[in-house]
Amino acid sequence: MKFKKQGSMDYFIHKNAQGFLKEQLDLYLFEYLFKEMTAFDHKRLNGINIIKEVALEVIALVSEFENELCKIWNKPRLVLNSHFIVSLDKLKAKNYDLNKITSHPNYPKQVKEWQDLNLKIADNLLENEFLPLDTIYFKDLEEEVKSLFSENEINGTLIKSENYQALNSLKNRYKEAIDCIYIDPPYNTQNNEFVYADNFKRSSWLAMMENRLELAHSLLSDKGVMFVSIDDNEQAYCKALMDEVFNGGGGVITL
Repeated sequence: MKFKKQGSMDYFIHKNAQGFLKEQLDLYLFEYLFKEMTAFDHKRLNGINIIKEVALEVIALVSEFENELCKIWNKPRLVLNSHFIVSLDKLKAKNYDLNKITSHPNYPKQVKEWQDLNLKIADNLLENEFLPLDTIYFKDLEEEVKSLFSENEINGTLIKSENYQALNSLKNRYKEAIDCIYIDPPYNTQNNEFVYADNFKRSSWLAMMENRLELAHSLLSDKGVMFVSIDDNEQAYCKALMDEVFNGGGGVITL
């Protein structure tokens, strides 16, 4: 069996590949074919036109492929699994029969989770008002439990995901509805000992941050605030980027 190390190169998907490549083509033609020339004969101009025509055909093909990648990347992701967590006092308030929980074959797994979390457990389940019941252990009861509560009674959502995909999937539902956002992005210290990547090229780090800050900004309400934990490695660049995303003047204080 062979294992191959994952590529360490950064990979970009351009939001507007065609516009960018056409702009770069014009710059290239000027820099290498026009810049220091003051006179052009008919043969030379025809040659330049042929180069541009071929280049535009290549750009069209590359852009079509890049646009498909962009669509795939930005497509809202499917939820692999989900479960519902509710404290026992909420179930008691709904007159739910807790015997269904204690007699369930997976109840010992729930008890073990409580023990692993060092939660205090009394012998009588009714005395454990604030223990969190996780329906991951009671899938056959999940819909029954969820049906007891309205959408407005659900006071928190926890999502495990790559952050861009999570924000992109939530942007319509929570648009301009969030009052406070706190993020703790990689400080880009070039340290390889962390369990997460912390050795980006600055251009890659800025691109990663910009994509996510733009989505986060769209979720903030009119009175919403955003806190960013960062250190001196990228603080200045982070501040400049946030000024751009938030149209400048939105910064309050740096601690």
